[in-house]
Amino acid sequence: MNTRFRKAAVWLTRTLALAFIANLVAASSPSATDRYVTTTGDDLGGTNTCEVQACASRARRIPASSPGDVVNVAAGTYVQEATINVSITLQGAGIGVTILSGPISGQGSPLHVTAAGVIIDGFTVTREGNNLAQWNDPRLNSAGISVQGLTASAEIRNSRIEANRTGIDVNNSNGNFIHNNIITNNRTGLIFRNQTDN
Repeated sequence: MNTRFRKAAVWLTRTLALAFIANLVAASSPSATDRYVTTTGDDLGGTNTCEVQACASRARRIPASSPGDVVNVAAGTYVQEATINVSITLQGAGIGVTILSGPISGQGSPLHVTAAGVIIDGFTVTREGNNLAQWNDPRLNSAGISVQGLTASAEIRNSRIEANRTGIDVNNSNGNFIHNNIITNNRTGLIFRNQTDN
């Protein structure tokens, strides 16, 4: 066989083998799902999957998500808290457009990350009760975003974290990536506790 034809045959065999492997990987990997939250959405008594019709609650949507899903939070102000316990992307519409505000007498943070590989992008994160008369009220949220635990990590980007006791609280968690944010008007902007690698 001619050397040129032999090289072409080897190249074609390798190309087909790589294409076959890529198809196998794509077929075996679950695809991420886009889910939606709006201020006018409807949780449908907890049955809405938020894929076609938007939900009203981040707290409803996040626990039912699968790793790799993107939860798109539309413009508006959401006075609620959510624990992110699965590796998802929480995508806002931008600083000053999608506002997450922790309620008075809440659990502690508008966003509490307990899973690895979480991405938070495009929000203003604050809390209710930000006035001189209520500043020391012990019922107010303490942190805008908290990342806690050895198995938790997050990339927090393109967001404004303001008017919290602590803007971002990273406790006992490594591998976090916090960049392109505005962290302002908090008593403590960013705190790293019991960790070494962020």
